[in-house]
Amino acid sequence: MSLHRLFHSRAARTVQIFCLSTISLYSAVTNADDPGMRAMLAGQYDTAYQYYLAQASDPERKNSALFYLAQISLLTGELEAAQKHINASLEISPNDSEEYRVAGNIYCNAAQQASLFSARKLAKDCVSAYEAAAKADPQNPRALMAAMAFHFEAPQIAGGNKDRAEEYLALLEQVSPEHADTYKVHLLHRDGKTDEALKLANSLAEKDFDSLENQYAVAKFFRDNERLHQAKPLFESLAARQHQYDNRWHVIDAALQTGEIYLKEGSEIRKSIDYLERYKTLNNNRKDVHYFWSSWSLAKAYFAAGDVEKFNDWVKQIQSEHYTTDKIFQRQFEKELRVYR
Repeated sequence: MSLHRLFHSRAARTVQIFCLSTISLYSAVTNADDPGMRAMLAGQYDTAYQYYLAQASDPERKNSALFYLAQISLLTGELEAAQKHINASLEISPNDSEEYRVAGNIYCNAAQQASLFSARKLAKDCVSAYEAAAKADPQNPRALMAAMAFHFEAPQIAGGNKDRAEEYLALLEQVSPEHADTYKVHLLHRDGKTDEALKLANSLAEKDFDSLENQYAVAKFFRDNERLHQAKPLFESLAARQHQYDNRWHVIDAALQTGEIYLKEGSEIRKSIDYLERYKTLNNNRKDVHYFWSSWSLAKAYFAAGDVEKFNDWVKQIQSEHYTTDKIFQRQFEKELRVYR
């Protein structure tokens, strides 16, 4: 049994959205001229990994190098390596809030794929790391959000504690009302209070977002509730932003979301293709949660545009890769493909 059963899929998805999708910056290395950082920004994770692997032999760079090696390993699905690197990083003092938060991300992700016995221990390690992150910097909204999201979503057997969740929410309301309100949208919707969730989401969307992650989360809420006319401008403006190290995933994924909305609307298929092609150019990480879905969306966009040859090319591309490793995608893809054939 994996933590998907322990945590249930709702909790796993929520923690993924709010906690696992950002690249953190090590406080001592924020130089845009750093070759490893440039490679990470470009999505060249193999190049970045080799760079930081070499840097790890330098005592003055070892901690930051291990920190980035851990993140790259998480992004590329190498969870054992991610745990090895982050554990080694945490052995070197001092540790900051982002180190603990990334450790929590890694342990939580590993728990979702582990056996029941291992998952319970990893889940406890995950929440301990998130709480350490919040303690190390009580003004870090990402750390507070991570600890809060875990406690709200995880069952008690996995370490969840609703009282602790409320405590973190109260702290988050003081540190960043925007982060707190963004998560409240999720909580209200989860509890069946959709009208209240929509009202709060509308109030957030009327203002400029301080956090691009929050903008993405609110846009996703609108999309999931079929309010495409509200989701599209949020995703489209986010996709137009220049991505940085710590918001790369959200900015690039917004191009995918925008393309899929145009595809669903059906009136401007060329725009759908343009956004989806841009996404595929910027994200070639096969371990990304949306890697295969984006290929299938692009294939369907070409079919809608009447380009059957390009549709078949993308179908062949999917079939030539290990798409069956994503069981949810496999079922949906094979079911829908029969309709197109």
